[in-house]
Amino acid sequence: MAVTVDRDSPSGGKLFVDGQVIYNFDPTGVSGNLVNNDVLRIGQHAAPGDPSYFPGVIDDVAIYKRALSTAEIQSIYNAGSAGKCTTPATEVCTPAPAGIVGWWPAETNATDAVSGANATLQGNVAYATGEVGQAFSLNSSDAAVVIPASAQLDVGNAEGLTVEAWINPTDVSDAHPLFEWNDGNYWGVHFHIAPGQPTAGSPGPGGPGQLYANVVDINGGWHQLGSSAGAVATGS
Repeated sequence: MAVTVDRDSPSGGKLFVDGQVIYNFDPTGVSGNLVNNDVLRIGQHAAPGDPSYFPGVIDDVAIYKRALSTAEIQSIYNAGSAGKCTTPATEVCTPAPAGIVGWWPAETNATDAVSGANATLQGNVAYATGEVGQAFSLNSSDAAVVIPASAQLDVGNAEGLTVEAWINPTDVSDAHPLFEWNDGNYWGVHFHIAPGQPTAGSPGPGGPGQLYANVVDINGGWHQLGSSAGAVATGS
């Protein structure tokens, strides 16, 4: 799955599942920088009094400082288990698109393969078979991957951004965080599985497997968007 945001295009916001666009939104109404300057959390929502965690596997997470094109997202998806090219490259991998600023392959470590923004594992994080080699295996009670705030991951001050990864949740009937910039007291841009979340312009009824994103601007304004129910499923 992936979310891309081109700040200058009325059709520049896209949610992707399995390489296909499932929802378009207009991000041009978001003024100023986005809130991407806090800690980046994978699989954890750290709001006071409302913590939650992701159950399942998250693999090959990457952050970009621009909106990837539909063709670039499809190339990553079509590469499948070959993934994005590392060194030495395989013949069937796809080159990592330009603008990548953080990449956590989860090959039995939390190392950033791009810029040295290495993560810390929190709680009972394990490794399991992912789509591309190994993956972060998270539980629903205390496991998370936490990446310190840094200038290169503050992609909200650029013209666009992309977050993409392979996910395999064990539950889609309840709310579970995928990625969010969150200092533990206030959250910025975030992307969750959130059944029934009311979102402006949602293309259909919410329910299990609904993807939800909240693009928070620097003034604290919330710009919510979401897919219809069934965008993601367990075991896929």
